Amino acid sequence: MKQSPEEFFREQERVSKLVAKFESKVFSDGTTSVWFDSEDIEDICNFYIEVGHPDKAEKAVALGERLHPTDELMPMLRAHILIEKEQPSEALQLLDKLSYTSDYYWHYLRFGALVDLQELDKATEEADAMLGFDNNSVSIAIDIGKVFADNEHYSLALQYLMRVDNNSDDEELLMTIAHCLALSEKYEDALVYVERMIDIDPYQLHVWQMKASLLVDMQELDKAEEAFEYALAISPDNETIIFSYSKLLLYNNKEKQAIQLLDEFAERVPQWKGMCMMLRADIHFYKGEYRKAHALYYKGFDKSMFLADSVMRYVECKAMLQKWNGVISLGNFLLQFTPDDLKLLEIVADAYACTKQFSMSAKMYKRCLNIEPDSVYLLLRYGSLMLDMQDTKKAYTAIHRAYKLMPEVAQTNLMMAVVCYMRKEYQRMYHYYRCACQIDKQMKKLFVQLCPDVKQFVTSLDSLARKCEKAGVEDVEEYLFSKK
Repeated sequence: MKQSPEEFFREQERVSKLVAKFESKVFSDGTTSVWFDSEDIEDICNFYIEVGHPDKAEKAVALGERLHPTDELMPMLRAHILIEKEQPSEALQLLDKLSYTSDYYWHYLRFGALVDLQELDKATEEADAMLGFDNNSVSIAIDIGKVFADNEHYSLALQYLMRVDNNSDDEELLMTIAHCLALSEKYEDALVYVERMIDIDPYQLHVWQMKASLLVDMQELDKAEEAFEYALAISPDNETIIFSYSKLLLYNNKEKQAIQLLDEFAERVPQWKGMCMMLRADIHFYKGEYRKAHALYYKGFDKSMFLADSVMRYVECKAMLQKWNGVISLGNFLLQFTPDDLKLLEIVADAYACTKQFSMSAKMYKRCLNIEPDSVYLLLRYGSLMLDMQDTKKAYTAIHRAYKLMPEVAQTNLMMAVVCYMRKEYQRMYHYYRCACQIDKQMKKLFVQLCPDVKQFVTSLDSLARKCEKAGVEDVEEYLFSKK
């Protein structure tokens, strides 16, 4: 049975007070001067798990184990924490020692651990056991569906969710099914469930948002605009709707409407003026008007309120205008929130290189290579940087790896020639140089640009090589570099 809003808020308040009591009355050594029931420990533990603090949840369970050493709930809570800390094997070992087969929570935890371990046959057996407590339970099916969906097993999630559908009006069930279908790229099927939710209650803002998103995915852009209009009718000053709708209008080549929407919103709700200015800057950015875009980005940017994708375009705009110090400052700020953004890392690495901060550039490229270790492009960039830093050992390691990955590419052969020249391995240099030129004749010109003092040397070798070929010499390079 669902809680009423009043009951929900009362429960939230009760748990908040309980957590505050725990944090103020439990000492650093884990002891306490007050009493907590096992149910209190469970509520505190679940609160910390929900807000993403499994270490604090572990502290609560440790106290519970001290206060209630024989309570079967405590080891199950510890297993739950192990699952949250991505230790499903350890959780499963602990649960299998308990064997509380009549307890729903025990089955739920085993199910979660088995899904994390990708033991799907055993997981479905456990899911069936969970439904055995109540075959028609919507809440149990939702529990099962969400765990499968969180691990991207959408078809399995849908199998259990649809088993209890039966034209249900349960919003959480319908929304979970719609999300699974959308993530499976079955947009039309997902839309059916969204429409059912609208029929039940046409004033749910998040449902209209989802409908608009699905219609965008289906490239039904005009219908998506209509969905956003309905959402705005429900909540005219909802910033998420305003920003998403303005992006859609821009994507749908309705620039004037997008600007009007943003300007009217900024006038009504001044606190969002900066964000609106950033989105207006995006419009100029997409049109290639980088100076106009930069001026608006500069005026609108606020570290406390920002859209990550717009800030990324601000970084790109600075790079286009060669404002390298700004790229470094703003790029490092954004990397706090998106530390594995490969494109951003590359831009910042280039900015460091352009300002002669080679060691910092190298650190950024290493982070790039940690994300994509087999990227030939990144390996060559890092190798070139190491050459600039006179570190031929690291340069060779990176460039040779790139060559091994793509030996048929002119650029990898050319860079091998460059690094071999720097290492004074002239026979190998000439071998890679000739391979590069055989793939692309323009490589000689580029080689000379990279190594200016090599021009006369390779020109002489090329002349001798042609004579050797005319004379029928089989291994030209061996002949040229053999001791006469």
